[in-house]
Amino acid sequence: MSDLPVWSNFKVQDVLSVSNIKALPVTSLQLERKEDAEKALTLLGSQEVADRIILGRTGNVLVIDWLDLTSRLPSPHGITKIQVGKVPTEFYFLKKKDLIGILKNLLKRRRLEEHSILNHLFNTVLFFNFERIAECAGYSFLLRNSYEYYLENLRINERLLDSGFIPLYEALKITAASATVVGKHAVILNSLLGNGVKVNGCVESSVVFNGVSVGRNSKIRNSVILPFNEIAEEVVIENSLVLGGSNRVIARGSVIGGQSSAENNHFPDIIKKGLTILGEDINVPSGSQIGSGCLIQGVLERSPVPLIVTDGSDLTLRRDRSPA
Repeated sequence: MSDLPVWSNFKVQDVLSVSNIKALPVTSLQLERKEDAEKALTLLGSQEVADRIILGRTGNVLVIDWLDLTSRLPSPHGITKIQVGKVPTEFYFLKKKDLIGILKNLLKRRRLEEHSILNHLFNTVLFFNFERIAECAGYSFLLRNSYEYYLENLRINERLLDSGFIPLYEALKITAASATVVGKHAVILNSLLGNGVKVNGCVESSVVFNGVSVGRNSKIRNSVILPFNEIAEEVVIENSLVLGGSNRVIARGSVIGGQSSAENNHFPDIIKKGLTILGEDINVPSGSQIGSGCLIQGVLERSPVPLIVTDGSDLTLRRDRSPA
């Protein structure tokens, strides 16, 4: 999820790049297998890495004032859990030598290969063994799967009504590459539009990222549309996450998602409550009907034949339009 932008403009960055408490500014480690833990130990043994560490999961994103946080961190004795705005996070402050000891103990465990080291480290070792809490103002949210990513983007419309959130959001502001245009007959309700968006239809309770165009009489509801999608006229998109669309067209009269709460047949834990996900590189033909709780992925170039996908279904397409 850290590769995807949030809130129509911003990329998630590694927290350590701005913490100013570590000599090595950006460090991302995969901790799934025994070999990963061994590589982490080699890195931690380097003089490049400072003695104090903030360790966090990339799926937990913080929007905070880092100078405020670092001023509140206690002397690094034991494990300190970071709490943001009264919400516990999956970020911990500890000494490098303590983390080395934890990883060495994990490597001694039997049948370690049957479990993710990362999950065991955060869900068991750190969660049950922290000794104190350091609290700072701000916001914490989780982006562990597509459904959480979708929900968090939609929540930006609520957060922007919070006066405490505005200064933090404004600090992230980037220069607009091009103007955002709202057409004469467009309707925008409770939505956030990114840079360079052009809307001639209706956008309601949605987040539309930069460079997206929405055609006349099209309706976008409760959806997150990632950059550079071209949405033609008379298209309906509801309760959907539409991934980045470089040169992708959602052609006239197509319907994506709906009001059903159908769960996905194969991924009910991450594609649920009627969420439909449309992957990259799929040109949606005119008149296509894609139901609720669907996952559409693969590659589909422009085609005259509509896609018909029923609620809760998966469809993976090859370039020649045959199912993978």
